Amino acid sequence: PGKCLGQSCKLERNLIPKGNFRSIVKTRDRDHHHRRIRMLVRKYMSPSPVTIRDDADYGQAFEIMETRGLHHLPVVNAEDVVVGIVARRDLQLAARYFHEAPVDVGEVMHTPVETIASDADLSVAVERMMDGRIGCLPVAEDGKHLVGIITETDLLRALKVLLAER
Repeated sequence: PGKCLGQSCKLERNLIPKGNFRSIVKTRDRDHHHRRIRMLVRKYMSPSPVTIRDDADYGQAFEIMETRGLHHLPVVNAEDVVVGIVARRDLQLAARYFHEAPVDVGEVMHTPVETIASDADLSVAVERMMDGRIGCLPVAEDGKHLVGIITETDLLRALKVLLAER
């Protein structure tokens, strides 16, 4: 009494035996909490991505992207540490500017590169990508050694899974 606000409260009072309402709400909240599954980056990332060395020619990067249908290519150094990322658009701009001149990927890549851990929540990846206006994040366990890449396409695949579960 005194807490009821509107028609729905009257209906609930009539449909649920006295004293059972709180236990039903607690059960529903508990069940909802258990059903919430953490969506981790590792489940949706593309594992073992194709990479290119920072001292490779940008023409080689463009060729890799064309033949494999890629939009982003993580760049690693001689120690296999991720040092940058190059996008198809970067290479197109480089081709206009440098023409046929040999130029290292390290000259046209984005650096420093932001990475994410594979055990990070997918929502963190979405937030970082939106805030940084970037199309992908390299996935690195220690912030250095690449284990995967999470792209906009991977995020759309995760959204498809969520929508299918509704």
